Amino acid sequence: MTSAAGSGRLRVGDVRWCGVSEGKIRRARPVFNEEVIRYLYDWMTERHLIFKRKNAGEPAPWTTDPVLLQWRFCNVRRELDRESRALIERIVKNPDLCYRAKVLNCIWFRLFNKQETFEILGPLKLEDFAALHAVPRVFQHYKERFEEYRRSHPSYQFFTNAFHTRGLLAQWKQPPQLNGGEVASDNERMLYMIDHIYSSGLLAKIAVTADPSYVKPGLTQSDVFNTLCTIRGIGSFLAYQMFVDFTYIAEFPFSENEFTVSCPGCKAGLSKLFDDRAGMSDEELLFWLRDSLEAAFNSRNLPFNQHELFDDLPEDCARLNVMCLENAMCELSKYTRVRQDAGTPRVRYEASTAPLPGATTVWNTGKGSVKTASSGAKKRTAAVQPTLDRYLVKKTAVGVGEGAG
Repeated sequence: MTSAAGSGRLRVGDVRWCGVSEGKIRRARPVFNEEVIRYLYDWMTERHLIFKRKNAGEPAPWTTDPVLLQWRFCNVRRELDRESRALIERIVKNPDLCYRAKVLNCIWFRLFNKQETFEILGPLKLEDFAALHAVPRVFQHYKERFEEYRRSHPSYQFFTNAFHTRGLLAQWKQPPQLNGGEVASDNERMLYMIDHIYSSGLLAKIAVTADPSYVKPGLTQSDVFNTLCTIRGIGSFLAYQMFVDFTYIAEFPFSENEFTVSCPGCKAGLSKLFDDRAGMSDEELLFWLRDSLEAAFNSRNLPFNQHELFDDLPEDCARLNVMCLENAMCELSKYTRVRQDAGTPRVRYEASTAPLPGATTVWNTGKGSVKTASSGAKKRTAAVQPTLDRYLVKKTAVGVGEGAG
């Protein structure tokens, strides 16, 4: 991972407190839901400890938390998730890609949000995007690559289930390049979409650089976000995810630290976490949490030091920022539903033996491994089944157990 990805340092173009009222945030005294703030503590601390134990090569199980044992949750810090790591390794750190090509590839990657789909064409250079637009046989060649992959992998799903893509795909059923003509293939629709972004002048508004001569006076993070939202089929959630991807690129003039957009899952988490939001917007609550959450935990005898929790990360990444808190609220909403017997997430957790992109450690699931379990892992193994048994009995009794969700 490059120092740009997830760095707590500000960039040359950053507008502090972008889109929120600093004064309102500093004066605010919101009221927590005392049960849910403890759920947030449990999820946030244990989820990152799981990540650390995995990467240290410890054998599974990596936790005794019955919710985290059963269900899949994102990492506390977004840049540690598998798809984001793939984007960083294959695009952000790719020396063969110029800055504008990196921006376009980030957009191309997130349209599918699956590294396997991205690799069908692989990272594309700027001249590849130019040829896609100008040379019909190149467009046809890329289309055929997708069709060949579908024939050889008939059950493969090209798009992630993490993002809601049906609206995006529907918007490109009739791409403007065809003057009313329709496209049946979802993958072909995305080819028309990335071609439109390259050729329509949008790229110049999105791929602003950290070179002071390119940072226009008054340009803010929200300007780039709003430009992304003007692209057919891209709503606020996907636009924000793309904006954050750009912040991993060193040439991009903005960081992820002074701008955020609350997605539907985040809104749900915030509504559970606060009984009284003190008149703040969702985004203002996230800034308030950035500056106040550590003290809020410690005042409730919930020991928390973010620099110690994230001591496996570079020093300038070892902190909570508004982006990872936006992500955390989405996960809190899911975690709280399970803890309160109100439902379950969509995806069960399955341990993988594949290393993260860019990492060398192979996760030790305990199957066929020659590594001796640490004392901590042995204690977790002894504790996990009774804990899990009690949890499953409780869930089955309320109708949201095995196979639900």
